[in-house]
Amino acid sequence: VIETPKPYLSSITFRRQTMGMERKFKYRRNLNGAGNGKNKDRQPLIVQGHWWSKSLFLILLGLGPLALSFIENDGLPTNAATSGTQLHRDLQRDENLQARRYSNMRRLGSPDVSDMDMRNAIEFVAKRKAAYYKKGRSHQWPLRGIGYLSEHQNMVLTAVVPGLGRNNVLSGLNKVSIYDAQNTKRKDCDLLTVWVRVSGPEIFAGSAKSVKNHDSDYCHWEFSFDLRAAGTYKVDAKVLVWNGRSDQVDPQNMTIIHDNKVPAKSYSSHIGFPGFNMKKSAEFMCSEVCTRVSNCKYWSTPAIHYVDHEGCELYFDEKFESNVTQPFQYYFPEVGALPVDTSYVAGTLAHGVPHGNTTMRYLGCGWSFWLSSVSPCLSAEDDDSVHLQKSHFELKAPGTVKRHLVDSLCDIKVHEPTDKGRWVTKPYPSSKKCPEKVEVNLGQYSKLKYYTNMLQHIGDKPSCWYRENITSLVGKCHTGGCGMVRANSWHSSLQKQQKWYGMWQNDKCEYLELLDTELQYCIDQRQIVSIQTEGGGNSVARYIGDYIQQRLAHVKLFDAQKKQTPKDETLNVTLHVWNTTGLMTTGSRDQWRAVLENKQRPEPWEERYWVETMYITSERMPYVTAAKAEMINQDAYDALKPLGYHKISAFDMSAAWSYDSATEMDGIHIIGPPMKMIVTKLFHFLCKDHLVH
Repeated sequence: VIETPKPYLSSITFRRQTMGMERKFKYRRNLNGAGNGKNKDRQPLIVQGHWWSKSLFLILLGLGPLALSFIENDGLPTNAATSGTQLHRDLQRDENLQARRYSNMRRLGSPDVSDMDMRNAIEFVAKRKAAYYKKGRSHQWPLRGIGYLSEHQNMVLTAVVPGLGRNNVLSGLNKVSIYDAQNTKRKDCDLLTVWVRVSGPEIFAGSAKSVKNHDSDYCHWEFSFDLRAAGTYKVDAKVLVWNGRSDQVDPQNMTIIHDNKVPAKSYSSHIGFPGFNMKKSAEFMCSEVCTRVSNCKYWSTPAIHYVDHEGCELYFDEKFESNVTQPFQYYFPEVGALPVDTSYVAGTLAHGVPHGNTTMRYLGCGWSFWLSSVSPCLSAEDDDSVHLQKSHFELKAPGTVKRHLVDSLCDIKVHEPTDKGRWVTKPYPSSKKCPEKVEVNLGQYSKLKYYTNMLQHIGDKPSCWYRENITSLVGKCHTGGCGMVRANSWHSSLQKQQKWYGMWQNDKCEYLELLDTELQYCIDQRQIVSIQTEGGGNSVARYIGDYIQQRLAHVKLFDAQKKQTPKDETLNVTLHVWNTTGLMTTGSRDQWRAVLENKQRPEPWEERYWVETMYITSERMPYVTAAKAEMINQDAYDALKPLGYHKISAFDMSAAWSYDSATEMDGIHIIGPPMKMIVTKLFHFLCKDHLVH
């Protein structure tokens, strides 16, 4: 639950302020004139009182020497410089005490991380906290990212990357280790999902794993990778979800009333927020938010002062200007202090009490169905990032791969269940080697038609297909209001590459890149009459289907009617893309297992494949997380493999691109390199045993 910290000194009063953010939602004006939305007095949050009370307040915040920069000059005594010197001495003394505290922690069995590492991490978090206070957004600091972890979990993360100190980086197994500098005796590391990416000549990405410390029951996190290619690498690490595997919520068993008889008069205050893309399952989303927000007693949807039928209204037994309601007071804060007008409630579609079960918590700065409007990050670069002691390292000498460890071609039964590998980048080919032919038939591709500079697949040069202009893969808003997400999205160094070229490589085998002539031969030999995706309207399925159609643009499927071939001698190929996000949102784990186990067995003339759920870095819908995606992928494998389906691994492949090639910046629709590799794998497994070598 959210418990916004109370003021540190009860004698200090605060001036309520409205966050100056762009308002793109229609507002229904209150009849008595309140809520006109002008909010002219947007002054920063300041501490009222004498200069010494301001200084003391900031010291108590733990901001260290940064406190001096926040003391206003108005009313300072003439000996302010002397007072400042004394403050520095006091702060230095506190730092020395902290250093001794860290040394004691290490002697008690904390991980191998230096005192300086710990201090730097705590200073990094303190600076981000100071930025929120300086902007008058102190009430937002605990809502997401490293602020949530610091305030609610007593956690400050620091990462140790290869080559830190005087050690040279060697090829082979390396790791990024992440520790809690605030509490070295953690036993709950498995509750936190941390995304890590190591990018350079090779790209590795995924979730850091919870591991035990040396000779103790305490834990930290590690992301391991097998480094082979020499060059400079960059490390990124972002916190994603707390308790992301939680599966105790069953929307079908919630108390939801579908009428407009909201018991608003039973509660002393209320506040609404517009939400973001909440038109589907809004009642479940509002029940979830009310459960997460401390002291929320009741909810209704849509928010009563917004006429676009999105958002939630939350009801409290406490004063309107409490620490709990402050984060929601952005658009028209004065309306929450007024009684609920019954004419507004008439538009209510659903209402109820919070479901009250254990919940998860999305931490990232990406798309969130409620935090994107309630609490956008000040810095998408920093506010959900693990502090890195250094962000780059270099491998000077390349590693070697023992050929006897690499099979000739990837086998779907042997290699695809895990598909451990890496993205291997290569020099961008010249236009002579790979002609810059822009796709001209985009009109036939329902989803890819928005990407006007997409390159064609060249039949006799299939590897040219893996060229990408990464900058063109993001920023396409097909959902109203997603410009708000774009403005608060992280733009990594990888996303800025206009000429990227590379391919996914399994650690122990190779994938075929088929010429059009080879693919045509395979289709004819296997008498393939159809190759289709099936996803029940799933937009990810439509994207993959468009890439398949692009790949098949210059080959022809087998004409059974012309050849007078019986149906049982032909082959229908279906690539299933299950709507697993819907299953994660609206059903329990037992329910989605039952859905998967009841899938139809393939007929003798069919081959059925399914694509794993990709690596999710958003909260577009509640409980749709990377941690839950891992669970449902395993459940799908356990249910579908005995039925005769074949898996196309995508989770590990897509982790490197979830921030950089997800359309609408939603962390779900990950196009570009991962989808091209899904198509490459499909045709590899279809054809590898049916080509003449």
